[in-house]
Amino acid sequence: HMKLATTAPYGNFDYPFDLVNLAKGAGATFVARGATSQPRHLEKLISQGLDHNGFSLVEVVTQCPTYFGRKNKMGSPVDMLQWQRENTSTSGKEGTIP
Repeated sequence: HMKLATTAPYGNFDYPFDLVNLAKGAGATFVARGATSQPRHLEKLISQGLDHNGFSLVEVVTQCPTYFGRKNKMGSPVDMLQWQRENTSTSGKEGTIP
């Protein structure tokens, strides 16, 4: 929310769309969120989603150091991955995605 992007040059004034709750409301029986900053965890979530019998959704939060990182002065791509690791909600843990 309020971060700059090529598609939101003045910041995104709306709050992030909650795909997890949308999928739950649509009847998903396996819902998870993972980030590319935690690849081992993400791999497990994707495997669990594929193995699950029923409607599954795995939301993947990924970084864009070229535009998002530069526009928001996040330093190097490694710095951006660290920020993502510290600020992303993943399955089983409630947090924030600033």
